[in-house]
Order: sequence, then structure tokens, then C-alpha cells
Amino acid sequence: MLNSLITKRPNIIEAKTTPRERLASFMRDHSVVKGENEAIVSTNGRPLTWLLDTRIALLNPEMSGVIAGLFWEYLEKVMPFQMCCLELTGIPLMMSVQGYAMRNGYSINGFIIRKERKPAGRQRQIEGVLNDYPIVFLDDILNSGDSIQRAIVALSMHKRNISLVVALVDFGTSPIGERLLQQGIHLKSLMKLEELGITKGTKPPQQSIPTQIFREIWTFNPEVEKSFDIVPKSTPVLDDERLYFGADDGRFYALNQITGEIDWTFKAGVSGKKGIRSSPIIVGDAVCFGAYDGALYALEKHTGKLRWQFAEADWIGSSPCDASAMNSLYVGLEYAFGSQRGGLVSIDLRTGDRQWECPIPSLVHSSPLYVDQISAVMIGSNDGTMYCIDALSGQIRWSFKTEGAIKSRPAYDKATGIVLAGSFDKALEDVPRIVESRARRLG
Repeated sequence: MLNSLITKRPNIIEAKTTPRERLASFMRDHSVVKGENEAIVSTNGRPLTWLLDTRIALLNPEMSGVIAGLFWEYLEKVMPFQMCCLELTGIPLMMSVQGYAMRNGYSINGFIIRKERKPAGRQRQIEGVLNDYPIVFLDDILNSGDSIQRAIVALSMHKRNISLVVALVDFGTSPIGERLLQQGIHLKSLMKLEELGITKGTKPPQQSIPTQIFREIWTFNPEVEKSFDIVPKSTPVLDDERLYFGADDGRFYALNQITGEIDWTFKAGVSGKKGIRSSPIIVGDAVCFGAYDGALYALEKHTGKLRWQFAEADWIGSSPCDASAMNSLYVGLEYAFGSQRGGLVSIDLRTGDRQWECPIPSLVHSSPLYVDQISAVMIGSNDGTMYCIDALSGQIRWSFKTEGAIKSRPAYDKATGIVLAGSFDKALEDVPRIVESRARRLG
């Protein structure tokens, strides 16, 4: 059995004369996967006629050395540098290039960029050590450029940028090269897709190439040493002058839109590792948000001065919604103990006093939606139930059970009277038909 796993070098590799020819031949035979031979689908679930699987070549001991040699043939000319890659395919590529360089007497630093920051352990997005050398990003395929942009964003958090991108195969269907050059990033590809006997399509017309790209005006990073989550949960909100958002350190920030400088901050409390997950809303000259200290805050938006505070829950991760016509604000609540683990509360916008509270058995991370056409508030709960609650009395009109937690804010279509709700059962639930008939009957 063991002997059957040990094979000699394929004859097709030995028969070719140059490394480039050997690699192209191998990839034509093994890396180009045809839809006629096996089922392959795109990211949107549609069938594909072909797919280029570079991992077959990168994980082949013979071809990984050939690929590393082709990369090093170019990279040796641009020393000194350090290398980086994006998980997963980039890892064997970078490791093989590092090994090839070492065998030729060069020790090249490398680091890996995760697609998302790791939520446990050292909670890093970049694994390895950055030095002061220019950064070369290695990739297997050059197509949309999404992986390069992910790397650019991750490195910007460390005030670093990529100086060169080297890719194995260029699909030749994207103007990514020009966009990168506008950011000061040079591009080199080692093979064209046509060399593998396939074409993806014609290049876009020249006029489709954007003449401008987004440029960074300023950046601001809250001084949170170790955020509990991979990304912040408090979505910023804008008025004519400032940008407002919360952070996991319990601080609420108001930044000048033009300069990015802090106009004012407000310190709320934290619970464990959670500070402010609630996304703020602006109501008149106040900005309102919840915090995991269990309080709902209303601050003067120009000064950050506390206008009122409602502090009768254990946690608030829900984002408030505005019903100014009723002088009300609605937000979901969470409780640590008891049969009532959650709730929806109606708050007087002027005073911060409770108008009513509707108990909910499960924790509530969902944010409420006020539907003025039927004077109702929609909200989900962590036990997978969607509630329709009367906006005046706080009484439950109806509920609908799904198979997973509902943590998002529902959406409402005025034209059809349909409410949509996403659930952790991986479905956009078929709530609408039930909601539509009942809402119209109750409205």
C-alpha cells in the first residue's frame, strides 16, 4: 500500500525542455478542470465550464519547485524585499519561494495575511513579523484583484503598503494593473491564461477603465488594544459635520468629517469584552445609542453632553430606531437572569422615560424596525422568533418562528406590505406572506 503512494516523476515533465514549458504542460493536463468532467460551480451557485485550480500544481512536489524557480528568477532582480500572501493558496506558494531562496543563499522574510482577524489566541490578522523592507505580495491568480485589496487594507492598519505584486497566472480580463499603478504598486505576472489553452473572454473596452479610484483622506483607529470581535459592530452615522460611532472600549466618538480629528468623546461602560455594539441614530440635535453596560444614551450631537440615560437592562447590543412622529425611540434589551431574557422598550425621546416594555423570552440582538403604515414595530430574537408589536401599547400582534436566531434588523417593503427577515438557519425566511396578510388586516 505504501509503495502505491510513491510515484516516479511523470514522464511528461521530463520530456519538456524548459521549466516554463514543463509547468504549462502540467497545468494544462491537471490544473485546468473542465465542467464536462466534474461538477464545478461559481460563487453565485451557477455551473462553470472550466476552472483553474492552481493548488494542484502548488502542492505537487515537482511543480512547486518549478513555480518557485520562476518566481525567484524575477524576484532576485528586485532585492531587497520581504514577501507576504493571503491565505490559503498563497501559503504554499510563498513557502516554496522562501525555500528556493534559502537554497540559493538568501533568507527572505515572509508573513501571512488572514482574510479575517483571528478571534481567539493572539487575535491577529497578520501572522509573522514585518520588517522595514519593501513588501512584495505573491498571488497565484490575477483576476479581480480582490485578494490584493484585502492585503492593502490589512497592511494599511500597520501604516504599510505593497510595492510590488507578483502573480503566477494573469487572466487578462481586468484593468487591475492600471488601478494598482495609481496606488504606487507595480505588477508582474509570470504566465498568461492563454498559455494554458483556455480563455476567459475578451478584455473590457478601454473606456471602462476607471479614471479615478477611491483615495484615503484620513484614517482613525480607536485605541482598543484587543477588540473582542473581528470587526467593529457599531456602524458609523453621519450628519453635515461629523461622523459618530462606538467602539469596544466603551467610548463613543464624534469625528470631524473633513479632518478625521476627534470633536468629542463620551465614555460609556463595558461588560466583559463588549463595549458599544449598537449603531447610533441621529434624532434632531441628539445622537442616541445603546451600550453593553445596559444603558441607552442620548447625547447632544454638537458637544457630547448627556441629555438623558435609560439604564434598566443588563446589556444593550441592539441599535435604536426612530419614531419621531410619536416622540418615541425603540430598542431591544437583554437581561442576565430570569424567564424574560430580552425585551423591546419604547422610550420617550424628550425625557428618556419608559413608555412601555414588551417582554421577550430570549436575548435580543436584533434591531427594531418601526413601520408607521401599520403603527407596529418588528424585531427578531435569538430563539428565532420574529415579533410584530403594537407601537402604541407594546402588545404582541403576532409572531413567526424560524429555525435559527434572528439578529439582523428586518426590512419592510411599502409597496407590497411585506417584511423580510434573515435568520441563522441560512434562509431569508418566507415570513412575507404571513406578514403581508396579517399586517394589512391589522393595519
